[in-house]
Amino acid sequence: MTAAFSHFQEPYAWLIRGLIEYGWPDISRPGTPIPHGTIGGIQIADLVRTGGSKGLLLEIPARRGDEVCLEDGQYSFRVHLQRQAGHIVFVLRCPEANYFQEFEFDPENPTWAAGYMHQALNEYIPSYVAWRLQGGELSWAERAGIPEVDTESVSELLLTFVRERVKRNLSFDLGPAEGWWPLQAHGDSPHWQGGAVARMGMGAGEPLLVRKKGQLRLSSRDEQKIRREALKIIDLPGSVLIWLSATHILGGTVWFANGIYAFLADANKVGDVKLALQVSFTLGILAYGLGTVSILGARRYKRLIDHKMVVMSFLFVAVMPCFYIWISLWLSWWMAVTLPIWIGGGVVVTVWAWRIWRSPLIRQARALENSSG
Repeated sequence: MTAAFSHFQEPYAWLIRGLIEYGWPDISRPGTPIPHGTIGGIQIADLVRTGGSKGLLLEIPARRGDEVCLEDGQYSFRVHLQRQAGHIVFVLRCPEANYFQEFEFDPENPTWAAGYMHQALNEYIPSYVAWRLQGGELSWAERAGIPEVDTESVSELLLTFVRERVKRNLSFDLGPAEGWWPLQAHGDSPHWQGGAVARMGMGAGEPLLVRKKGQLRLSSRDEQKIRREALKIIDLPGSVLIWLSATHILGGTVWFANGIYAFLADANKVGDVKLALQVSFTLGILAYGLGTVSILGARRYKRLIDHKMVVMSFLFVAVMPCFYIWISLWLSWWMAVTLPIWIGGGVVVTVWAWRIWRSPLIRQARALENSSG
């Protein structure tokens, strides 16, 4: 393998050179913006700050053409170097953008990994930003699901070289001008076509990670389109299920209040209120416990996750209102004031949410979301 620049032949050196050739500027100097029209920039000074222990940092604005996701601002992608079964692999990850992908480094074609990475991000970032602008949100669990990875450190010689240039406020963009390597245009290069996704056997698509049942795989563009449409359809019934489940927890507070009232009445020798105490506190505990489970199930419903809690949410929202109404009327006419809490749809909402859950598009999206990879 020839040297990327100077006498450095290591993968990180080739990655830096390759990304610069593909139009990624060095933004290490303070106040250096990412030029409009470029996908992002390389924060090479980060190698010095971390001693190379955290790999190479890529900064990418959250934009799609002229559209900008102000809430996200900018995504920080880290490139880690690993050796797997005799192969050198770059691992690119960014939990904030739900991204995790591997790119094999080929010593015979050392700039190809940078080309694959450039192509994959060019395809992924606009689609992800579009999803965010349409209201898409990542949960904490989804961010936490992006696996941590170990990284092989940069060589001390390359680290010293980078440190000296950073100290002197010199940009790596000057590499070709200073004669470190001949500038090459890769836009029409054969390895450019298809990019990392095609190389990994997925065809043209978006490298969004699907994580279910302990497996990792990349989803295609068609799969992501189905998922986005399904999430849009299922959002409203899922929100209603969450709201109704929350009203039951509020109703549990009413039951506790009734129990306290019965207890005080018993203290004043009003009469035998033992049954009222038992029923009120039992239903209060059930409302809090099952209501919480129902909310968790409804949240999984909104994320297309097949889980027993989803079924429990359906049953709770449908059955418990009827049960509460019967108990209220049987126990005390005063508890009839809770009726507005329970008349929130109940069976009607459950049937509606269930029909959507079993519709062809949602079933297809669920199959993709819950596949074992």
